[in-house]
Amino acid sequence: MNISSIIKELRQKKKMSQEELAEYLGVSTQAVSRWETSVSYPDITLLPLIANVFNVTVDYLLGTDKFKNDKLIEEVKKEYHKYQVKGDNVGAHKYMKEIYEKYPHVEKLQLIYADACNCAYNVNRQYIDDAIEIIERLVRTTLNDDIKFEAYDTLFWLYNKKENKEKMKDIFNNHIKDKLKKDYYSEFILEGEELTIYSQKEIKNVVDMLWSVMLSFRSNNSYDLETNIILTDKFNKIMTILYEHEDYGLQELWLLNTINLFTAIDCLKLDRIDDALNYIKLSVKYAIERDSRPNEFKHKSLLLNRLVDKQDNVTFSGNKQIYGNNCFTLYEDLQRGDFVKLKGNEEYIKLLEELAKHKRQYN
Repeated sequence: MNISSIIKELRQKKKMSQEELAEYLGVSTQAVSRWETSVSYPDITLLPLIANVFNVTVDYLLGTDKFKNDKLIEEVKKEYHKYQVKGDNVGAHKYMKEIYEKYPHVEKLQLIYADACNCAYNVNRQYIDDAIEIIERLVRTTLNDDIKFEAYDTLFWLYNKKENKEKMKDIFNNHIKDKLKKDYYSEFILEGEELTIYSQKEIKNVVDMLWSVMLSFRSNNSYDLETNIILTDKFNKIMTILYEHEDYGLQELWLLNTINLFTAIDCLKLDRIDDALNYIKLSVKYAIERDSRPNEFKHKSLLLNRLVDKQDNVTFSGNKQIYGNNCFTLYEDLQRGDFVKLKGNEEYIKLLEELAKHKRQYN
């Protein structure tokens, strides 16, 4: 980036008009416009004043600051990491304090210094206040959106050490929440019943993740068929422990339905017909249960007993001219080529007949 684009970017981020910048610098609006379009460049005597307006260095305006800072930051990170590996929080804090005092304008070094203060908190609680003062100033002055988000993230954990939940909630709700793909923060700011419900939902998320990992194992051929069957048995056992009343949620019923169906196919590949039928029975059981649920269903199992499942919250993205309820889908799946070995099997036919009673196709 040249000085023209740098001045324009800094001005826009500061939400300052060309007229306002010109007035502050004592030049014409046309002069600022010419700078930003590379028609002309600021007089060298104006550079310190321009840098002061935007709280940057002259090197930054000239485009040389970033290269020097990146190299410095990389060297500091390596040295700081050495202290971390040794578990020397006191040494790390002393080192980063010296670095910060030498380069107080380098924003990423402010973040590393705040981390050192956080880690050395047990030695001197004043370190947290020092770090908060620096990072509070950083979120007000930085023009870099990535730095600002990282600074707010740092502030969140600094206030966690201070046990200031009001500040943590404010930072999370106003500066972090909207930018997250996954929320790792709520458990630190919620209390009472809200925290219990949040934690129970996290249990359900872990189940989803486990199911996804097992599917990845299958698609990557990580294990042989026998091992895949063992993994499904373990998944089923985990579910019976979590849901001792078999009060599975709608999502969990679908997970159990699909994983047991896949395992039935594995059994058929190994000519384990009886085992395949047992897994199909489980799949049918879960499909029927899912489709027959009332609109609202409250869990009874100990680890999930605050949660309520609602049919209205279930979304469907399939083609309604082709698909139907869970039983309809399973009925169709069971007649694919994967199950040809069961053709004519009486137990298999009874399972299809049972599904037929419950299947509904969407119109």
